[in-house]
Amino acid sequence: MSKDTLVKGGVIAAAVLLVGAYVVWWAGRSGGPAIADTVLMVDIRDGTLYAKKVGDRGWVLPAPNPDGERTLLPVSEAEDGRLVIPARYRSSANPELYNPEVVDAESGIVISPTNKPIPLG
Repeated sequence: MSKDTLVKGGVIAAAVLLVGAYVVWWAGRSGGPAIADTVLMVDIRDGTLYAKKVGDRGWVLPAPNPDGERTLLPVSEAEDGRLVIPARYRSSANPELYNPEVVDAESGIVISPTNKPIPLG
């Protein structure tokens, strides 16, 4: 092989490496999927909505409300736009805690949310 052929091969290999590195950088620059930093929660006694910050630690459910009572459960929005406590969380609260005027304990539907979400640390 001649010296020119080796130089051309090296230039092509370097170009391929640079393009590959650029493609990897371009694909990874978004940082992956967006992760929620708050969870919408409802007080199952009075219907107050809270936006609880997600921290590094897990929670025990029901989570405490600002008064210290463990009455907060996560909610999600159903297809019809209503707020619903997912089935996997409903059983974590004592059925006696549910106010039937606020939450249907069986279906998890929040009947009467009382406000826009209040930030909760």
